[in-house]
Amino acid sequence: MKAALVKYTRLFHRYLALIVGIQILLWIIGGVFMAIVPFQEIVKSRAVYENKPAPIITEHINVPLSDIVAQYPSIDALQLVNLQQHLYYQIQPTGQAKVWVSAEDGVVKPKIDSIQASLIAKTLYKGEGQIDDVRFIDEPLTKQWLIVDELYGRTQLWQVRFNDDFNTRLYIAPISGELVTVRNDAWVWFDFLWRLHIMDYQTGEDFNNNLLRVAAVLALLAAVSGLILMTFNVIRPKLRRVQRQLKQD
Repeated sequence: MKAALVKYTRLFHRYLALIVGIQILLWIIGGVFMAIVPFQEIVKSRAVYENKPAPIITEHINVPLSDIVAQYPSIDALQLVNLQQHLYYQIQPTGQAKVWVSAEDGVVKPKIDSIQASLIAKTLYKGEGQIDDVRFIDEPLTKQWLIVDELYGRTQLWQVRFNDDFNTRLYIAPISGELVTVRNDAWVWFDFLWRLHIMDYQTGEDFNNNLLRVAAVLALLAAVSGLILMTFNVIRPKLRRVQRQLKQD
């Protein structure tokens, strides 16, 4: 009976390990990377950029709020913001795209060009690299390593890339000039390993998907069957040797 149990447990463990072994290895690799690489400083690039909110100086307001309300009678949201040392009303008209109206002269803010995007990026970037490339993203980026899209399909942004150790990339909104997000190669590695870790290769957000559940159960069964084999093949024989030696003594 014991020999049959060991035999079938060994076969079960062997084939189960073949099925989930690669995924277990990916879990370990991903876990090691996430534990070793500083998330905020490296992955999120906090060590090389600073994006502090600019102060609002009300003395520079020449256009009263009543004029804005009269011009845009249906507004979902409105706030005063400082963009590149100038005050603007950030307006979200109902059912329309955001607009930025100067609080100084009432002019709607135009789109920024590549030179302005570069200047904005330079004020935010605190690393040692220099600008290597500036381009406007008007089409979804090609997925890196087949599954990583660092903008999640978003377009209509300026990309300013710096030639530092991790190729830091700042993405600037084309009208407001605001920093939308920061990416680098470490972020791509992290996102790639994270998607493999949670087995969600589409959005990288669903860590309760059925594929992960099945893999987790199979990995647990592989571990349990391994413990059973270790008990029969390693622990019990050692206990028997110890018992025999004690009897002899």
